[in-house]
Amino acid sequence: MRRPPLRISLPATMIAIAQFAAIFALHKLTHYHNDNNYILSIFINPLSIATSSLVVLNTSLTLMWLGAGSMPARHLVRHPGFSGPAIASLASSCMLFLRAGIHDPDFLLVFPMLLWGFTGTAVAAGWLLMALTDLWWPVPCWKDKAGRLLGFLWLSGAIVLWFIVSVR
Repeated sequence: MRRPPLRISLPATMIAIAQFAAIFALHKLTHYHNDNNYILSIFINPLSIATSSLVVLNTSLTLMWLGAGSMPARHLVRHPGFSGPAIASLASSCMLFLRAGIHDPDFLLVFPMLLWGFTGTAVAAGWLLMALTDLWWPVPCWKDKAGRLLGFLWLSGAIVLWFIVSVR
């Protein structure tokens, strides 16, 4: 059975372009270039782009869940595909507000690592709380699967960063 060709609409293209613009704007905001610590800066730059991408994708997916209007908000919280990106969006927003008030160059250099670690820990705590209180109800839809994937990316990144920092 042959699948119909994929058609990309103009609004979907405009949304994708806006997301790329938001990713690069957030990367510009979170990335701090320090000539004195070039080796660390080489590691932090790709991490800053990945962190910016995850923040924008989490926010977009959370807004998609809320905009769909398919279920009440009290039921949305029970789905890990919604709660993971929603927790990550809230945690990253808190960290970005914190970053705006601190001007220490060392803090600004390692900020993407702190953002990833804090957000991954927040997603882990939220999902653990959901699992322990029996509120973990995954739904077999693409939004829930995408949300769980984004949540596991935050978790795995936080674990990898914790391992890198603890091994040194």
